[in-house]
Amino acid sequence: MAPDDPLVAVRARLIATVPALRAVALRRLFDIQGQWAQALAAAFPDELDDLEANAVVGSVTGAVIAAAMANLRRGEAARPMPEVVTRAAATAMDAIP
Repeated sequence: MAPDDPLVAVRARLIATVPALRAVALRRLFDIQGQWAQALAAAFPDELDDLEANAVVGSVTGAVIAAAMANLRRGEAARPMPEVVTRAAATAMDAIP
């Protein structure tokens, strides 16, 4: 599915409102966050330890998810999701020393 496909927002709303879908999405998110953090720590072993890598990944993914959910709550006034996600990730990355 293309990021700007209108069904992306429908899918996100379903995941946010159906408990079983939310649980599966969170489990998958936690799994992938762990993998990303391991890869980040391995890529920057002199700069990040395991805890710092997990904090960076959690900061960015948390910012993206929070912004995406806020955007969905806007309903008809929602901005294009790729724009929202990119801006949220950039904001989180700018805050990391």
